[in-house]
Amino acid sequence: MSKVIAVDIDQTVVDIATPWYKYLLQHYTLISDPLAVDKLPYDLSSLFNTKVYDGLDGREFFEDAFLYDNLQPWEDAVEAIKKFNDCGYEVVFVSGVSKGGHVASKQRFIDKWFDYDAVLYTMDKEYVKSDIFIDDSVVNCNKIKLANPDTLVIKYRNDFFEQEILHKNVIIEYNWNDIVDLITGEKE
Repeated sequence: MSKVIAVDIDQTVVDIATPWYKYLLQHYTLISDPLAVDKLPYDLSSLFNTKVYDGLDGREFFEDAFLYDNLQPWEDAVEAIKKFNDCGYEVVFVSGVSKGGHVASKQRFIDKWFDYDAVLYTMDKEYVKSDIFIDDSVVNCNKIKLANPDTLVIKYRNDFFEQEILHKNVIIEYNWNDIVDLITGEKE
């Protein structure tokens, strides 16, 4: 049986933060100077007055039915997933979802750019069984590692501040080439 690599989507294989930040700038008032902090917060909406509109909080951005249709994955992510497939790994994309129609757009995105074995949409990633799990969120990495101590958990780069401290047995990698080297043992 081949090993399973679970891979997050947002901020792991595609930049979703830049379009979200642009959306927030267009629709909300900035209340914190992003240049006054070393790192932007993981929740970019916390920089904005999102209490202006009834029932909206800036996260409605993720409900767009066409959200991923014009996004490009990070090139090194496409190459890495191809390498995992070529090495016989099962690649399973695991992604959180919000309400709204963006799931279909996210599905079109991964269908267009990646070869994979399965996709799971869940907010409870720690229940997904895999040999290796790659995610950008400290919170997710910690939950996954605590629930699955034998899983190799890799926190993929992100340049955002998160308050939670990363579990000591989670590996941090800042690019897909290093992740490929770690997993396959090959230097390219």
